Amino acid sequence: MQVYTGKNDGVREKEQGLQVVKDMACHQYGCRRGVITDNFFTIYEPANFLLTKNMTLIGKLRKNKHEIP
Repeated sequence: MQVYTGKNDGVREKEQGLQVVKDMACHQYGCRRGVITDNFFTIYEPANFLLTKNMTLIGKLRKNKHEIP
């Protein structure tokens, strides 16, 4: 687990939401459990990743997300 304190070496991190979800759920892979997130972390990549690990993702969505049909 790592602490995010802002930009890393002056550069904004990419895919931060995916990395945080991976770090938080890594000890529960394959346990058929769910992860509950807020709107920042409720995106396609973490949901798809957790699905491959036999887990689910529940979270709040905003209507401006481009993944939502």
